[in-house]
Formats: sequence, structure tokens, C-alpha cells
Amino acid sequence: MDKQTQKIVREVLSLPTAPYHEDAVSAHVRAFASQRGMPVKTDRYGNLIVRYRKGSRPKPVALTAHTDHPGFAVLDARGRDLTAEWLGAYDPKHFPGGRVTVVSGGEQIPGRVTSPLAQPENGPRTFSLRVQRPLPQAHDAFGGWRLRPVVFDGDRIWTKAADNLAGCAAILAALDRLHREGSEADLYGVFTRAEEVGLLGAAGLVETGLVPKRVPVIVLEASRALPGAEIGKGPIVRVGDR
Repeated sequence: MDKQTQKIVREVLSLPTAPYHEDAVSAHVRAFASQRGMPVKTDRYGNLIVRYRKGSRPKPVALTAHTDHPGFAVLDARGRDLTAEWLGAYDPKHFPGGRVTVVSGGEQIPGRVTSPLAQPENGPRTFSLRVQRPLPQAHDAFGGWRLRPVVFDGDRIWTKAADNLAGCAAILAALDRLHREGSEADLYGVFTRAEEVGLLGAAGLVETGLVPKRVPVIVLEASRALPGAEIGKGPIVRVGDR
């Protein structure tokens, strides 16, 4: 991995994100495209499409990844004690006791889960947590597990949000390389929202039709290792995903 690609990967994987709280990632994508003169389109669901196009009618292709990762939204704050809704996948063993980071008013505040996760048949999955200091702004506060954002170990990357900021970083790295080399290509970089809570952004993108139907779409994903899909043995092409 060259230094420029590593820089892109580090910047993206260090961004805070959660379902419905992908603003930092979206702002980063917009700034990236603006610096390189690439047009950006958005739809009413907040999905972003960056396009690199150069040459005499090259065949288009789209790469897509989602900008969220499992996390939580703060519902109520009373001093240092918060109530939050968990969004996306989770492991019950982290409730209570799990270490978290809450993003509020541009600050990142450490905290710890203090209750089990309530899981009603209908309604939000809620839990309690306590932070080190009161939030500067409870409205739109969100967070996730308190882990190191990114560590490079040779060819391996350790990160708290591989699913799917790693895919977002890969798309930006591809767009950057095309731009730097002036390659003849037509590439759509598609960044969708709220995948972890039901593919909401992707479904909205299909509805709005910002990516033409004639353009083949390759979905970049980060899934757990399984027999036949081991880490270090190259990319996996999955056929028949729902």
C-alpha cells in the first residue's frame, strides 16, 4: 500500500459513524471529490454518488459501500447518565460493561454501558450508559464501541469499523488513483446510508435511480471470515446475496 492510499484509509477509518449519523463520512467524501474536481450528486435519502469520467466513452461501472457501522443514538441525557438506542448488530456480552465513545457537539466523550440491552418485540433496543462528563449537546449525539480507529500491521489493517468504512476507503482510493494517473475510465463511487438497520439507503438509491440501470454495480462488503473465505487469501466474490 503506497503512502497516499494509506493516508486515505487512515482518514476514512478514523471517522465516527453510526446509522443515521453518517455526516462526518459524507462531509469527507464531498471534500475529497471537491479537491479533485469530481462531481457529487445526492438524493433525498442522503446517499452520495461521486463520478470520475475521462476518455472516449469508456464503459461505466459503479463501486458501492455503506457509510454506517453499528452504533447507538442518544435518546435522553441527565447529567452524566444517558439512555440510548442501539442500531444494528450487537453482541449481548457487551451489555453491561462495554466501553463506548459518545460523539456530541464535535467532541468525543468516553463512557461505559451500565445496563443490559432491552429487546422488546416492537420498539427500540435501549440501554443505559454513563459518560465521563455531561454532553455539550444531547441532540443528535451518537456513538459506538471505544476501540482504536485504525492500526496498520504490514498488509493487514486493524480497525473498529471495517464494515463498511473499509469499503468507502477502497472506493476513494480507486477514484484517487484514476485521478492521479489520468486514466481513461468511467467510475461511479456510490456511498449509501443506514445499511445496518435494513439497507435503507440502498433501497432509496434504487428508488431515485441516480445510478443508471445500464451501469453494473459492484458491492464492496466486509464480512466475517468463514471456511473458504479466510483472511489473507484474497477477495471473496459472493453470489446470490439477498
